[in-house]
Amino acid sequence: MFITGCHRSGTSLITSIFKDLINEANDESKLITPQLDNPTGFFESKKLVDFNEKLLQEIGTTCSSPPITPPIWTEPPLIDILVNARKDFKDLAISSNWIDKDPRLCLLYPAYFHILLKRVPLIVCMREPIKVAVSLFARNGYSINLGLSMWFIYNHHISKSLTKNDSFYFYEEFLNALDTDAEIDIYEQCCKTIEPIPIQVASFDKFKEILKKRVKINLNRCSSLTSSLNENICDLELINICNDAYKKFHASQKDLNIYKESFISIPSSVLKIFYKEKKLTIPYSNSEIKSRIELHDLRNSYKDLEVELERKKEDLRIMKNTFSWKLTYPLRYLKVILNFLLRKL
Repeated sequence: MFITGCHRSGTSLITSIFKDLINEANDESKLITPQLDNPTGFFESKKLVDFNEKLLQEIGTTCSSPPITPPIWTEPPLIDILVNARKDFKDLAISSNWIDKDPRLCLLYPAYFHILLKRVPLIVCMREPIKVAVSLFARNGYSINLGLSMWFIYNHHISKSLTKNDSFYFYEEFLNALDTDAEIDIYEQCCKTIEPIPIQVASFDKFKEILKKRVKINLNRCSSLTSSLNENICDLELINICNDAYKKFHASQKDLNIYKESFISIPSSVLKIFYKEKKLTIPYSNSEIKSRIELHDLRNSYKDLEVELERKKEDLRIMKNTFSWKLTYPLRYLKVILNFLLRKL
């Protein structure tokens, strides 16, 4: 199962809870190291994140400059990259008893059908757009408008891949459920989500312990930043569009059709922000990607030839300094003279 959502949407918290629910062992050496912005951990594998970063680089985009249009994964050279990645993700392909997470999956999820040769169920994490934007501003220095635009683009792309078998969770659901009657409701939702995974789910009492362990209200630090936010730094049209999409979906009780309708197209105000901040990126065409790969290969070949040339020069220098080379110098000189005379005849 994959867990995703725009960066700073609570994906790490929700992933930690689901991993605890199925009692999945975490090999710390294979996970992204906890940092100040996520002191309890990211709960995402280095392998998945590194490969997703590679894919973004291949199509000429980044996390903060997400693709406006989806890449064409079914044509070379992208399909070749995905086929070659199968050996690295064999463990995910042949098993269903796992949960992994990466916000970049919002942009790249369709690629994994060609890697894993199966459709992996999704959990999409949602959080108020302004809180996501403020958190991105605090962590990465992104402008509030860029953060809002990223929030919309990430949801826009993943909305195209969702089915009725996927699930949504709001970050605040888990914060507000702690030590309240809502705990049983969120527990039942989680159990239903985990049904595709053939594994024993933790009891409700265990779930309450998990919430106490994982939910840290004091780590919800963007609330204080949001309250002091100067609204003049926000594009009003953009923030209204994002808020309307969020509120409409939130009020729908997680209706998939409402979610898809809310993010069906990219508003001009989002595109304007990306253009203004020089983050507007159209993915490379497959022919451009192929040319870039060929150019990269040629550069590597050129470097290899340069190294080989230097090695040959060194071999020649050593040979010329040998006693046998110096001893046979008269014979070589005589050969040159004879060849010259023969050409004259």
